Amino acid sequence: MASQIEYVVLDKSFGIKEVFPIFEKSLTETELIACGAFRGLNPVNSSIPSSSIDFLISANEFLEDARRYTYFLSPSKYTTEKLSSAFGVDQLGKMDIMLEEGYPRNDYLYNFDKKDVERIKEEIGIPKDKKVLLYAPTWRDNSYKLGAGYSHSFAIDFDRLQEEIGDEYVILFRSHYFIKSDDLPEIEGFIYNVSQHSDVNELYVISDVLITDYSSVFFDYANLNRPMIFHMYDYDSYGSEIRGFYI
Repeated sequence: MASQIEYVVLDKSFGIKEVFPIFEKSLTETELIACGAFRGLNPVNSSIPSSSIDFLISANEFLEDARRYTYFLSPSKYTTEKLSSAFGVDQLGKMDIMLEEGYPRNDYLYNFDKKDVERIKEEIGIPKDKKVLLYAPTWRDNSYKLGAGYSHSFAIDFDRLQEEIGDEYVILFRSHYFIKSDDLPEIEGFIYNVSQHSDVNELYVISDVLITDYSSVFFDYANLNRPMIFHMYDYDSYGSEIRGFYI
């Protein structure tokens, strides 16, 4: 089967073996197109202890994968610089594979219409007279608990928030897919847990404001030219102990 595959598009920052564990060795003549996740951590030159990111593939595996990439998509010159460094493309002297053509997933953010917005809101059950805040925080490396996985630590008083803005707004809560905890905020008629919604682009286009922290969702949402709030309650520890920043 693998020998018949002409193109493979990698849309996550995991390695080839994680995506195709069975066919990894047989993809020798397949064109590999990478779409790297743009994050605060530089996986190749990171000073973060390996124990805190042991679920990720090693820097050597990033380099091994990069040797096999045919193309690497990037949305901008700035992102090209960061992605080529993080995934080892510059180290391998393969800068010619970087294509600054944007991400296909962002096309929808320019092509949706009013009917799409009305349909999505109706499917989720959002009142037509309410504005929408999309709260989409990322996960933390140090939030892992044995037997429970990763969890969120919320520094928001949602009950008070409902008192302050509940007459005008509803909140869509979008958890990171690493978070397996069921202990997520949900207040009937105010907070809607949309973590299982299949297409995050649909959540973007129905939202009037994005609230996030260090998640890369803001790069995509910025295409809509709408307000964003960065709720970085643990800024110092995240920057110095957990991950670090590109920006």
